[in-house]
Amino acid sequence: MDMTGTKRARVYEIFETIAPRYDRANARISLGLEKGWKKLLIRRVLEGAGRGQQVLDVCCGTGDISTALARKGRDLHVTGLDFSPAMLKAAREKGRGLPNLQWVQGDAMDLPFPDGTFAAACISFGLRNTADYARV
Repeated sequence: MDMTGTKRARVYEIFETIAPRYDRANARISLGLEKGWKKLLIRRVLEGAGRGQQVLDVCCGTGDISTALARKGRDLHVTGLDFSPAMLKAAREKGRGLPNLQWVQGDAMDLPFPDGTFAAACISFGLRNTADYARV
């Protein structure tokens, strides 16, 4: 049995269903700690990315990290990638009006970008939902 495909399909269905409630659920599950973790990640990415560089947020979900990076690093070009259209819909709402932010539907295990496109990349909670950590 192909566990990789099974996990991917299961995760896809879950995120298509929970997208509108995901942020609240994530805050509850982490007991609110996720806010601090996200701030740390954002700070580290901003410290590591140079002016005018491209940054990729893999498994961006509802776009918290991507949107914050685009707001705080106005000179950066931020791409949020996720495989769930429902999660990207929520992300687009959060990132509306940010000209340095784009959203791409795609798979973390098969990125649709040439090597060397991004100066920095990050993944927050999405790694746990991928079928092959090493490949991602």
